[in-house]
Amino acid sequence: MTVEFIIPKKRIGLEFTIPAADSGADKHFVHNQMSPSNTWTVAHGLNKYPSVHVIDSAGQECIGTITYDTLNQLTITFNAAFSGKAYLN
Repeated sequence: MTVEFIIPKKRIGLEFTIPAADSGADKHFVHNQMSPSNTWTVAHGLNKYPSVHVIDSAGQECIGTITYDTLNQLTITFNAAFSGKAYLN
């Protein structure tokens, strides 16, 4: 599937590959925490307890306490508030 984003006077085409349900590809999810917080609640819908890797907005790896609320949601608690991304696999 190809998705095109049209920007005035420019055209950018992005191609996404969607694996077949039986391909055995591992599920993943990226959570973007836009506002600084010391508690991130991540609803990921992966139906598993994923590994988590957190990077702050400055590109530094961060370590927090992960609580698996359900198979589809987890909470990460940090000592300080910041924004960034959580990569789940």
